[in-house]
Amino acid sequence: EYGLPHEFRQSQELADLGGFYRAFGFGLGAEVRERPDHIAVELEFMHILTLKETYALMGGRHEEAAICHEAQTSFLADHLAHWLPLFAQSLARNGGAEPYLTLARWTVAFVQVEAAALQVEIDILPLHAVQHTPFDPDFTCAGCALANTTA
Repeated sequence: EYGLPHEFRQSQELADLGGFYRAFGFGLGAEVRERPDHIAVELEFMHILTLKETYALMGGRHEEAAICHEAQTSFLADHLAHWLPLFAQSLARNGGAEPYLTLARWTVAFVQVEAAALQVEIDILPLHAVQHTPFDPDFTCAGCALANTTA
Protein backbone atom coordinates (compact mmCIF):
# COMPACT_ATOMS: atom_id res chain seq x y z
CA GLU A 1 0.00 0.00 0.00
CA TYR A 2 2.93 2.36 0.48
CA GLY A 3 4.66 1.57 -2.80
CA LEU A 4 7.99 1.72 -1.07
CA PRO A 5 11.19 -0.27 -1.43
CA HIS A 6 11.01 -2.24 1.80
CA GLU A 7 8.50 -3.35 4.39
CA PHE A 8 9.89 -1.16 7.18
CA ARG A 9 9.10 2.06 5.32
CA GLN A 10 5.45 1.92 6.37
CA SER A 11 6.33 1.87 10.07
CA GLN A 12 8.79 4.72 9.52
CA GLU A 13 6.11 6.79 7.80
CA LEU A 14 3.60 6.08 10.57
CA ALA A 15 6.16 7.03 13.21
CA ASP A 16 6.91 10.29 11.40
CA LEU A 17 3.19 11.09 11.25
CA GLY A 18 2.89 10.34 14.96
CA GLY A 19 5.79 12.68 15.68
CA PHE A 20 4.13 15.51 13.78
CA TYR A 21 0.82 14.90 15.53
CA ARG A 22 2.32 14.76 19.03
CA ALA A 23 4.45 17.86 18.47
CA PHE A 24 1.33 19.93 17.78
CA GLY A 25 -1.04 18.34 20.28
CA PHE A 26 -3.07 16.49 17.66
CA GLY A 27 -4.23 13.33 19.39
CA LEU A 28 -5.71 10.25 17.84
CA GLY A 29 -7.87 7.88 19.78
CA ALA A 30 -11.15 8.26 21.62
CA GLU A 31 -13.62 9.10 18.83
CA VAL A 32 -10.94 9.00 16.10
CA ARG A 33 -10.71 5.44 14.84
CA GLU A 34 -8.76 6.09 11.65
CA ARG A 35 -5.14 5.23 11.00
CA PRO A 36 -2.65 8.10 11.30
CA ASP A 37 -2.10 7.95 7.52
CA HIS A 38 -5.79 8.15 6.59
CA ILE A 39 -6.51 10.99 4.17
CA ALA A 40 -9.07 12.58 6.51
CA VAL A 41 -6.62 12.56 9.42
CA GLU A 42 -3.79 14.11 7.39
CA LEU A 43 -6.07 16.80 5.96
CA GLU A 44 -7.47 17.57 9.41
CA PHE A 45 -3.93 17.92 10.75
CA MET A 46 -3.11 20.46 8.02
CA HIS A 47 -6.27 22.31 9.01
CA ILE A 48 -5.16 22.38 12.66
CA LEU A 49 -1.74 23.72 11.64
CA THR A 50 -3.31 26.58 9.69
CA LEU A 51 -5.57 27.41 12.64
CA LYS A 52 -2.61 27.38 15.03
CA GLU A 53 -0.62 29.62 12.69
CA THR A 54 -3.50 32.10 12.38
CA TYR A 55 -4.10 32.11 16.13
CA ALA A 56 -0.41 32.75 16.80
CA LEU A 57 -0.33 35.61 14.27
CA MET A 58 -3.44 37.18 15.79
CA GLY A 59 -1.73 37.09 19.18
CA GLY A 60 1.49 38.60 17.85
CA ARG A 61 3.44 35.37 18.46
CA HIS A 62 5.37 35.39 15.20
CA GLU A 63 7.88 32.74 16.22
CA GLU A 64 5.08 30.26 16.99
CA ALA A 65 3.40 31.15 13.71
CA ALA A 66 6.64 30.52 11.83
CA ILE A 67 6.96 27.10 13.46
CA CYS A 68 3.42 26.20 12.38
CA HIS A 69 4.09 27.48 8.87
CA GLU A 70 7.27 25.41 8.59
CA ALA A 71 5.42 22.35 9.88
CA GLN A 72 2.77 22.82 7.16
CA THR A 73 5.50 23.02 4.54
CA SER A 74 7.29 19.92 5.81
CA PHE A 75 4.13 17.90 6.34
CA LEU A 76 2.79 18.74 2.91
CA ALA A 77 6.08 17.90 1.20
CA ASP A 78 6.75 14.71 3.15
CA HIS A 79 3.25 13.32 3.34
CA LEU A 80 0.13 14.68 1.63
CA ALA A 81 1.65 16.05 -1.56
CA HIS A 82 3.81 12.95 -1.87
CA TRP A 83 1.05 10.34 -2.09
CA LEU A 84 -2.23 12.13 -2.74
CA PRO A 85 -1.82 12.49 -6.54
CA LEU A 86 -1.05 8.75 -6.75
CA PHE A 87 -4.15 8.00 -4.71
CA ALA A 88 -6.31 9.93 -7.19
CA GLN A 89 -4.60 8.24 -10.16
CA SER A 90 -5.18 4.83 -8.62
CA LEU A 91 -8.81 5.63 -7.88
CA ALA A 92 -9.35 6.73 -11.50
CA ARG A 93 -7.59 3.67 -12.91
CA ASN A 94 -9.55 1.26 -10.75
CA GLY A 95 -12.92 2.74 -11.61
CA GLY A 96 -13.52 4.89 -8.56
CA ALA A 97 -17.16 5.73 -8.09
CA GLU A 98 -18.60 9.20 -7.87
CA PRO A 99 -18.48 11.35 -5.85
CA TYR A 100 -15.18 9.95 -4.53
CA LEU A 101 -13.25 10.33 -7.78
CA THR A 102 -14.33 13.96 -8.19
CA LEU A 103 -13.57 14.65 -4.53
CA ALA A 104 -10.11 13.07 -4.85
CA ARG A 105 -9.32 15.15 -7.94
CA TRP A 106 -10.55 18.32 -6.23
CA THR A 107 -8.43 17.53 -3.17
CA VAL A 108 -5.35 17.02 -5.34
CA ALA A 109 -5.97 20.38 -7.04
CA PHE A 110 -6.40 22.06 -3.65
CA VAL A 111 -3.21 20.50 -2.29
CA GLN A 112 -1.33 21.59 -5.42
CA VAL A 113 -2.48 25.19 -4.88
CA GLU A 114 -1.48 24.95 -1.22
CA ALA A 115 1.90 23.51 -2.21
CA ALA A 116 2.47 26.40 -4.61
CA ALA A 117 1.55 28.89 -1.88
CA LEU A 118 3.98 27.21 0.53
CA GLN A 119 6.62 26.87 -2.22
CA VAL A 120 6.65 23.09 -1.95
CA GLU A 121 7.79 21.22 -5.04
CA ILE A 122 5.76 18.12 -5.77
CA ASP A 123 7.39 15.20 -7.54
CA ILE A 124 4.52 13.17 -8.91
CA LEU A 125 5.49 9.69 -9.98
CA PRO A 126 3.45 7.99 -12.66
CA LEU A 127 1.32 5.30 -11.06
CA HIS A 128 2.91 2.53 -13.13
CA ALA A 129 6.33 3.41 -11.64
CA VAL A 130 5.21 2.67 -8.08
CA GLN A 131 6.02 -0.80 -6.82
CA HIS A 132 3.99 -2.43 -4.09
CA THR A 133 5.66 -2.89 -0.74
CA PRO A 134 7.04 -6.44 -0.68
CA PHE A 135 5.67 -8.66 2.05
CA ASP A 136 6.43 -12.29 2.76
CA PRO A 137 3.30 -14.21 1.75
CA ASP A 138 3.50 -16.22 5.00
CA PHE A 139 2.47 -13.86 7.80
CA THR A 140 2.19 -16.62 10.39
CA CYS A 141 4.67 -17.20 13.17
CA ALA A 142 5.77 -20.37 11.38
CA GLY A 143 7.37 -18.20 8.72
CA CYS A 144 9.71 -16.60 11.26
CA ALA A 145 13.19 -18.08 11.66
CA LEU A 146 12.83 -17.74 15.43
CA ALA A 147 9.65 -19.83 15.49
CA ASN A 148 11.60 -23.05 15.05
CA THR A 149 14.08 -22.45 17.87
CA THR A 150 13.61 -24.06 21.25
CA ALA A 151 14.35 -22.44 24.56
